[in-house]
Parts: sequence; C-alpha cells; structure tokens
Amino acid sequence: EEAEIDGHSLHLDYEINDSLTLKSITAYREMKWQDLLDIDGSPIDAFHSGRDIDYDQTSQELQLVGSTDNLNYVLGLYYFEESADVFNPITFFGVFGAPVSPNAYGLDSESKAIYGQVDWTPEALEKLTVTVGARYTEESKDQYISHPVVNGDPAQGFAGDADDEWNSFAPAVTLSWQFNESISAYARYAEGWKSGGFNGESGTLESFQRAYDPEEVASYELGLKS
Repeated sequence: EEAEIDGHSLHLDYEINDSLTLKSITAYREMKWQDLLDIDGSPIDAFHSGRDIDYDQTSQELQLVGSTDNLNYVLGLYYFEESADVFNPITFFGVFGAPVSPNAYGLDSESKAIYGQVDWTPEALEKLTVTVGARYTEESKDQYISHPVVNGDPAQGFAGDADDEWNSFAPAVTLSWQFNESISAYARYAEGWKSGGFNGESGTLESFQRAYDPEEVASYELGLKS
C-alpha cells in the first residue's frame, strides 16, 4: 500500500476587546491511496483485490470566545464537506484467465453544526465550576456504486446511488469542585454522535441502498485530578 497525504490549515484570531475574541479555523486535506491485496495468500492469482482512492475534504469553523468575572464561554459554527472516488478492482481465479471486475464507488458528504459551551463559577461557591454545552449537527451523504458486467453475465452487474441525511442534538454537563490548588474532582455526563452511511463494498444494489444507522453514545465520568 502507498499513501500521499497533504493537509493545510489557517488560524486567524481577532481580538474584539479584552474579553472577547473571534477565531477562524480553515482547513483542507487531500489523500491519494493505493493498495493491492493477495487475499488467497498463494503463489497463484486466485483472489486479488485493490483500491485506488482519491479523497479531499474542506472545513471552516468560526468561534466566539469570551469571558466575564465568573463566566467563560465559546459559541461556534462549523461546516465540513468531503468527496471521494474509489476504484476497487477484484479478480476471482485470474490464473484461469478470468477478467478483472472493475468495481467503483464514491461519495459526497456535507456536515453543518452549531455549538456552545459555558463555564460558570458562582460567586458564593468559588470552588464549584458548572460547565454546560450542546452541539446540533446536520449531515447528508450522497453515494454511488458501480459493479460492471463481468463474463457477459448481466446478473453479476449492477450500479446505482443512494442518499440520506441525519441530525443530532448532543448535550454535555460537568460539575467540578476545586478542593485546593492541586486537587479537584469532577462528574460529567455527555452525549456523542456519528452519522450513518452506506457500504461501498456491498455485494448487491439492494444492500448498498440500505443505509446503516447513526451511532449514538451516552457517557458518564467521575474523576479526580491532582
């Protein structure tokens, strides 16, 4: 396998005043990947597979970061897009002259999010910090698949596309108690999310067009820092 990856980012900070800053984070990444796999593991061409991938992604994030006497906060907007094309040739029993199956798949994906987080220390309880945050995300995917006819058998060939969209609201709450300068304890609850999608290496068009569901997680954490 061989990979070539390029990534670039630009960070800009603008200080509106002593307690308020606007941040911009722009990023771009691209990847070219090639691999070949001798799946049968024998000296003959019984089952070989390869992937030639061309991928790129772009993201833009804006953050408003501020503070008061007993409050720290961040508000943000996030945008992400990616595209990928995968050439996936497979040979079954190439040693007997079977042709290569020139399979391919690819996707275009877009994600948008708005989020915020606040750290609050009550004046009457300076050892306590309450952190509350949330993120709302919308994501969409448009994907295609192509399995051309091999050996003239129409039943072996199929092609098509699929698309879907998902959204999520993920909150988080943390309570932290500072016993002294070197010891603190905290309790945290948070939810996380990862969007669904489509299996680009499905064996049939029907299975490809059945999107897999998003992943959701709820986490509970107790900690001591010293």
